[in-house]
Order: sequence, then C-alpha cells, then structure tokens
Amino acid sequence: MNKDIFSSFLDACVTGNLETVKTMASNHSVLNAIEKGGVSPLHKACEGGHFNVVKYLLQNEHYILDPNILAQAATIARERGFDQIRSYITLYYIKYCRKSAC
Repeated sequence: MNKDIFSSFLDACVTGNLETVKTMASNHSVLNAIEKGGVSPLHKACEGGHFNVVKYLLQNEHYILDPNILAQAATIARERGFDQIRSYITLYYIKYCRKSAC
C-alpha cells in the first residue's frame, strides 16, 4: 500500500473528515492497515474525538475486528475524555468480539 495514501487516510480520520474517509475506504486495505508503532485509523479517529468516523470504520463491512485494537482505541477515547466513543467501542467489543470470539 502507498504510504502517502495511508498517511492521508490517517489525517482524514484524526480531523474527522468523514467524506474523505468514505472515499478513501473504497481502497479496503487502508481500513485495516497499521503504522509501525501499532497505530490504526480507529486510534486516530478516537484521538480526534470523531464519533462519526469511529462508527463508520467499525460498521464498514471490510473492517476486520481486532480485539487489541478495539481495547487500545477505547483507552485512547477514555484518556481523551470522549466517553461516548469509549462506550460505543466497548459495547461494540462486547457485542461482536465476545460472542464470536473475534
């Protein structure tokens, strides 16, 4: 995957640019890519407090659930004071990961 495309996708996630996220997500590989440091698009959306982007990423049919990424994202949201996002991710984890052994 092109690093510039992934970097632009991460920027769209952290700034909450949902239209750009949707457009770029048509390249499904960006949805599940992770930086060398372990940072994912979901983490970036949580950092920025963008509930609409978090929801879009998690509900995208091509997004692969990773319990570790979900847990880290919930922690980021909690640390930044985004309780709605933390709650959503936690409920999403309970609903989909615990039942299906993600």
